[in-house]
Amino acid sequence: MRKVVLPVSGMVKYRVETKNSRKKGDELMYVVCKEHLELAIDMFVDEYEEAPDVVDLKQVTFTAWEPPAHCDRCKAPGRYLVV
Repeated sequence: MRKVVLPVSGMVKYRVETKNSRKKGDELMYVVCKEHLELAIDMFVDEYEEAPDVVDLKQVTFTAWEPPAHCDRCKAPGRYLVV
């Protein structure tokens, strides 16, 4: 996975290579704290016009990806993955 930083309201977009993505293999996701969760969901819906999956990073671990230590909008710990 490649981290791609784009100027979107201060949020960080991550590029995820997937086989079933509508955007030629690219899918956006956000890692955010509880305070910025609603904003990340709104941004995802604006981009894809459908609801995202929200993953609690305290409940799930990944073998091939280490989530960022902090929220994409602030310095609070990143708690949710919006994808």
